[in-house]
Amino acid sequence: MQVSIVSGTYNRLSLLKRMVGSVRQSIGGLDHEIILVDGGSTDGTIAWCQEQEDIMLIEQGKLMGAIVAFNAGAEAATGQYVALLNDDITVDGDTLARAYRHMQANPGVGMIAFGQKFQRRGQPNTPRVSGAFGYHYGQCCLLRRWLGDLAGWWGDDGMHTYGGDTRLGLRLWEMGWPVVELGGCSVTDYEYEDELREINSGSPWRQARERGETHPDL
Repeated sequence: MQVSIVSGTYNRLSLLKRMVGSVRQSIGGLDHEIILVDGGSTDGTIAWCQEQEDIMLIEQGKLMGAIVAFNAGAEAATGQYVALLNDDITVDGDTLARAYRHMQANPGVGMIAFGQKFQRRGQPNTPRVSGAFGYHYGQCCLLRRWLGDLAGWWGDDGMHTYGGDTRLGLRLWEMGWPVVELGGCSVTDYEYEDELREINSGSPWRQARERGETHPDL
């Protein structure tokens, strides 16, 4: 298996179908698997996933947070490389195939962080890569599976929804493996407003911040 695509989802069937369709187009002819971790969807997501030959479905039965979901998907991956993607994005062009080729040709690169075009009012902006403390990290990305294992993926130190992607990217830098951006590799992020975003907006780290307290997601 060359590439495993991992994402978490919850009651976003229409968005999920669009994301999966873009993955299938972007991956080219590479041998791949799509691993979806579901947090208890009731909108037909589970039935649809079970009908797809290239999708491995992990049913968690309830929302356990993005950290647990992405860790579960990554641990189940069998690919040489793992792409971590959100369910409300589309992968642009040949991003996945291009990133794979670059990683194969550059063994010293740990992760390719995909630029994100945030779709607002129908006008996607220029792709940009996330950063923290002056270092790139990938909200959506491709990395070496063995290196993700070594880094501990999104961690098990109490975080719930946010911060896992930042932690992983910074951990790779700490271990001496650069996170790079690559021209032509991007996703379009629709920042979809729905029940899941509302749930996440009321997550413990936000509540703690409002109380002036510290939470692991911060």
